[in-house]
Amino acid sequence: MRSFSATVKSELMSAKVPDTPRHCVLAEMAALMLGAGRPDCGGISLSGHNIRLVRRFAELAAAAFGRQPAVSVVPAAAHRDEPRAGRRQLTCSVQGTGREMRIAASELADEALLVRECCKRAYIRGAFLAGGSLSDPAKHYHLEFTCHDSGSLKLLRSAAEYLGADVRVTLRKSAEVLYVKDGEAIAHLLNIMGAHKAMMELENVRILKDVRNNVNRKVNFETANLSKTVDAAVSQVADIHYILDSGEFGRLSQNLADAARLRLEYPSASLREIGERLLPAVSKSAVNHRLRKISCIAEKLRGEQG
Repeated sequence: MRSFSATVKSELMSAKVPDTPRHCVLAEMAALMLGAGRPDCGGISLSGHNIRLVRRFAELAAAAFGRQPAVSVVPAAAHRDEPRAGRRQLTCSVQGTGREMRIAASELADEALLVRECCKRAYIRGAFLAGGSLSDPAKHYHLEFTCHDSGSLKLLRSAAEYLGADVRVTLRKSAEVLYVKDGEAIAHLLNIMGAHKAMMELENVRILKDVRNNVNRKVNFETANLSKTVDAAVSQVADIHYILDSGEFGRLSQNLADAARLRLEYPSASLREIGERLLPAVSKSAVNHRLRKISCIAEKLRGEQG
């Protein structure tokens, strides 16, 4: 089954490039190249194993520079450090004259590329496609971007915070990681990137979790209250029996005696139910006051007879 992270990336890569302004195309390309890209005077290229990501880069490059990039495939056997046999290394390259490539490389490296809000969104989208991951929200909330240099981390963090995303930074081995662990903040980032279907799916999970948590809290609260009520009732019955056994029940006032008889007759009844059975009926707090007085009398008798 495909992971939630793969679902998000699939949605992001389905966005039509021809409908995207050139400045946003360049911003997304710049972010895609953070992990495995290389802009220089000889050409602009991106390498990887994900054919959809390489194809996305090719579409962006064609839209940005008006030429169809060349895609080459290198067998995995040519790479001794390749951990998974059978995977192919794909490289997408845009070639041109030295001057053309210097201009293109300059455009992709220009920090002014992220002046527009729409370009910041495109940059974050590209960064997620290049080195982002998102855990299954049904299990826990965790979205992260892996950055291989402090410059790209700074740009990404600045763009995210400008758009209102609350992000954190940590160091993992040799890479810096930008991460978010709050469900609402992750939904906001998905909306920023343009993964609206994934955002709605995440929101549905959040709603279901909130409902489940609220139900659990209510059940726990009611269980705790019920436990306290039962403990109190058991203690009250014990106090009344002690007064009876001591021969002091006749000394209770009529109000206290009536409350005591009802507690013995209905040991599991709530204070409100006992109050409704008294004649005349009294409030819950009045019943509680009478039973507390009975307990005080029992405690006093225990002290005198101890």
